Amino acid sequence: MNRILQFSFFMFWSILLYSQSVVVDGVTFSADGKALIKYPTDKFYKEYIIPEGTEIIGKKAFVGAWVEKVTLPTTLTHINDSAFYYGPSHFIITGKFPILGNHVFGLTAERYFEVSQGNSYCRVSENGFVYSEDRKTVHIAPGVIVGYLENIEIIDRYAFQDCYFRSGIYIPGSVHLIREHAFDDIYKDIPIRSKSSSYNLNFKCDVLIPPELEGEVFTENNVGNSTLFVPKESEELYKTAFQWNTFGTIKGYTSGPPQGISENSVSFLKVNRVDGAICIEALKPLETVRLIDLNGNIVREKNQVNSCHTICDTSSLDGFFGLLQVIYKDGDSEVFKLNF
Repeated sequence: MNRILQFSFFMFWSILLYSQSVVVDGVTFSADGKALIKYPTDKFYKEYIIPEGTEIIGKKAFVGAWVEKVTLPTTLTHINDSAFYYGPSHFIITGKFPILGNHVFGLTAERYFEVSQGNSYCRVSENGFVYSEDRKTVHIAPGVIVGYLENIEIIDRYAFQDCYFRSGIYIPGSVHLIREHAFDDIYKDIPIRSKSSSYNLNFKCDVLIPPELEGEVFTENNVGNSTLFVPKESEELYKTAFQWNTFGTIKGYTSGPPQGISENSVSFLKVNRVDGAICIEALKPLETVRLIDLNGNIVREKNQVNSCHTICDTSSLDGFFGLLQVIYKDGDSEVFKLNF
C-alpha cells in the first residue's frame, strides 16, 4: 500500500510540475527548466544559447522563429517532432548528439552544424556531416548534400530525412546497421516543397551482405522509384532482403574499369560499370567529372562533386565511345578512353 501511495504522490507532483511553465526572456520553459516549450516568433535574435540544464526541446518549439543560430546545451538529450521546422538553420553542438524526433529540421534545406571547441562526443566533416567522435556513426547530414559518407558503421535514425541530394547516395561497405527512418522524405537536387519524395534517386551500397535495418528504413514511398546498385555477387541477396527489396530497381555492378580502360592506366581511380551508369571512386576528392565524345563535345558533366565517390548516368549513351575526364580538387586532372 505504501508503494502505491508513494507512486501516486510522485505522479501527482510530476503532473503538477509539468502543467506549469516559466518564461525567461520571452522563451517558455517547463517549471523545472528541463524542457524548452516555445521560442517566441515575434522577436529576432541572431543567436540564441539554450541554457544548460535543458534536456528536451519540445514539439514545434522553434517553428517560425526568427533566429539564425542556436547553441544546444551539453545537457540536451531529446529534440521532439518538428522542433526547428521553418526555423533556425545553424546549430552548435556542445555535448552528445541528442535523440531526434520526426521532421526535427523539416524544410530547413540549408541547415548547417558545427561542434563547440572541446566537444569530445561529436565532430563535423568538411562536407557538413555530423559524426560520433569515434567516426563509427553518422548522426545527421546537412540539408543539401554535395559529398559522401566516410567509412562509418552506423547510420543514425532520421540522419538523411528532408535532405536534398545533388548526386547519388553512397552507403560505404563498412556499414552494418541503418536505424529507423534514416532516409525518410529524401529529395533530388533543388528543394521543391510541392513535390513528392518519390524521386528516381541512385543509391550505391558497397556492402556484400545487406546491412541490418532497425525499424522502418526503406519503403515504397521513399525508394519505390529509385535504383540501388550493389556488388554483383550480392544482387540476389538484396532482391530478397526485407525492405531492401522495395527499391524500384536493383542492379549488380562488377568491380573494375569499363571496357576501353586498362587496369594499369588508372592511377587514382576505380571505375565500376553497371547498367546505365558508371560509379567512380578516387583516392582523393573530385571536383569535376566529364564524358566527352570524339567531336570534343561534353555529353555529361558533374561539377562541385566535392567527394571521392560519384555516379554518372550513362543510360542514354549506349554505344558511346569517347573520353572520361576527371578534375581533382587539388587541380590535377586525368583523361581516359571509354567504350560502352
